[in-house]
Amino acid sequence: MVVSAQTKIFSSSVSAATTPKAETYRLFIPAINLDTPIYPVGLNAKKLQVVLPNDVSWYAPGGVFGQQGNAVLAGHVTGIFRNLAKLQAGDKIFVFDNLGHRFDYRVARNNLYAVSNFPTQEVYGPTTGQNLNLVTCAGVYSAKAGDFLQRTVIFAKLI
Repeated sequence: MVVSAQTKIFSSSVSAATTPKAETYRLFIPAINLDTPIYPVGLNAKKLQVVLPNDVSWYAPGGVFGQQGNAVLAGHVTGIFRNLAKLQAGDKIFVFDNLGHRFDYRVARNNLYAVSNFPTQEVYGPTTGQNLNLVTCAGVYSAKAGDFLQRTVIFAKLI
């Protein structure tokens, strides 16, 4: 999966808190019965977010859970995020860390985008909100492009 084919991905401009930094995270989405570890990733050689084959990938250079910014998770529609598109506004998403913190998010919207119109700035860019954005492939798989032609993006806000 390629998150964005043509646009730069942003790093968070928010500095880390002075409290101890969590080392591991877990994602729980009751509406789609998903309970799984989250793994930090960066960018690949094409400057796109790495997406692990069977796990949820967190773009760690970007936003941090519970802090100002866009924390972005990605996963494959043929795997871990196969039911992501079923989420609806109002559904809850929880992120837990190994320090005992729980971050509660509520889905604000579920949007479908053509890869050519992927809103990189809105998903990854700086923001004053405390957001969690989840991204997966959608639509038809194109053998010519070697990828799906659309992306589902779940926009959630800290509650």
